[in-house]
Amino acid sequence: MKKTKKSLLFSGLALMMSALLLAGTTFAWFTDSVTNKGNTITAGTLKVALSTGDQKTLFSSDNNFLWEPGRSQQATATVSNEGSLWLKYTMSFTNVKTTGDADITEVLDVYKVDSATATAADLTDDNKLGTMKDLMNQGWIGHADEQENVLAPANAGEGSSSETFTLVVKMQEGADNDYQNCGVTFDVIV
Repeated sequence: MKKTKKSLLFSGLALMMSALLLAGTTFAWFTDSVTNKGNTITAGTLKVALSTGDQKTLFSSDNNFLWEPGRSQQATATVSNEGSLWLKYTMSFTNVKTTGDADITEVLDVYKVDSATATAADLTDDNKLGTMKDLMNQGWIGHADEQENVLAPANAGEGSSSETFTLVVKMQEGADNDYQNCGVTFDVIV
């Protein structure tokens, strides 16, 4: 009986091994390959320039130019893409430091005019970006729905690679005596 069980067990194992070998030989796989050679990846350059003409700073006050209600100052600037990639840019006020008892940024309106000079007629609600304080809270200089400006690479052959505009800062006519002897220093970053 033990011999029969062993024989049956070995016969079953032999039958399974034969089936596995038979299955392995009937499922032949064909393979092939191709090689694509010479692939490279090169990163482009991103370089932005801000030209302010002969001015060292866009806005400045000295004894010859002091702020009062209704007074404005304008600065023309050109943002240029000098890199090889498309450029999305924003501008913002940074390193803002106020002096005096009141926050003068609350009464300084900022306008952006798409020309080299601005006149009083250009200072409309359409060109007004907001107060300096609003723009600092917003995080960028521009209309809330126009966060990004796009410039083409210098050699793209399509689109503009630079934008010239005039920024105007105007002290609101309604600014009262609270803003006397107040001031603000700031950087404009692109």
